[in-house]
Amino acid sequence: MFGWLADTQPDEYAKAVHPTDSPAQQEAAKKLLLQRLAKVLDIDPFKNGGTLEILRSGFGYIPRRVVR
Repeated sequence: MFGWLADTQPDEYAKAVHPTDSPAQQEAAKKLLLQRLAKVLDIDPFKNGGTLEILRSGFGYIPRRVVR
């Protein structure tokens, strides 16, 4: 998923996973991104959630700076 996101949405991916961060910070950022994706995929499809809605419309994500 990360490779696809980096290839198709490089600017958005760089906002979420900063290329200048350490590998540990990048892994933590990826974990947060996956947690957000899992959360929106769990939304009831009858309430604008689910896989098809995410594929059609995407999902919002406000990147947080991971501090270690």
